[in-house]
Amino acid sequence: LSLGLSIFYCREVVINKPRFSKMIWKEMRGNFASGSMVLLSGVASNLVVGIMRIGMEQNWSIEVFGHTSLSLSVLNMFFSFITVMGLVFFPILKNIHIDDQKRLFYQTEQVFPFFLCAVLLVAFPVKWIMEIWLPQYSISMQYMVIIMPMCVLESENTLLYITYLKALRKER
Repeated sequence: LSLGLSIFYCREVVINKPRFSKMIWKEMRGNFASGSMVLLSGVASNLVVGIMRIGMEQNWSIEVFGHTSLSLSVLNMFFSFITVMGLVFFPILKNIHIDDQKRLFYQTEQVFPFFLCAVLLVAFPVKWIMEIWLPQYSISMQYMVIIMPMCVLESENTLLYITYLKALRKER
């Protein structure tokens, strides 16, 4: 129903033939090239966790897989959250002047390590609370503490560097 209403109210957009100039084709090609690089990096990121999970499932017992699976699921959720935060910051960065982007990058690069250290310090109380709440997954929480520094470094990479490179159109 909503598709039909949208087509009815926007019929001049739907019915008209598209007119592409060389400039539009060039812009489309550039967007496709940069978008495909971002897509491939996202797929590669998910493949790393997925291949690890498949390898553990095939080679380890079901108990060990259950413990590590919780850690990997939380890790995947954390990475998804960080990626979405980068998507939120991207339009903000695109709409400010290049000099302001440089200044903001420098300031963020100076403050970000302190924030990440705070996240690492919070990991231990969270581990303790989770061990009380889910005692059968205490081994999984030990894996989480081991994996947490990798999560922190990846979040810095995703939020700071990848988002800025996308805003500057330097995805490659």
